[in-house]
Amino acid sequence: MGSFISADWALRMDDRVLTHLEYVVIQQFRRGEGFVLTWVDGGANGGIERSLWLSPSTAVGFEFESPDPVPLELAWIAALSAAAGSVEGLRIVDADGRDVPVATEPLH
Repeated sequence: MGSFISADWALRMDDRVLTHLEYVVIQQFRRGEGFVLTWVDGGANGGIERSLWLSPSTAVGFEFESPDPVPLELAWIAALSAAAGSVEGLRIVDADGRDVPVATEPLH
């Protein structure tokens, strides 16, 4: 399990999901665009939906469990990128558009 780390949260997810999330987040930031990131907490508080505003000034980190690169799936990237640019924002989903339960750990 890899981690997406922001100032307040560590989100634990499969490296495959994290690789695609990393790509989309970086592309949004490179364009100077902020967005809402939404996920379903699959940890101890299972089922709770959480959201976080991210902007290019937000410090974020990506920590992968495996050093092996994960190939990007272009259709998945396109769907996540479109979501990030929408009013609803980016939702952490798998390649089929289903919510991915994410273990959420507060950092404070």
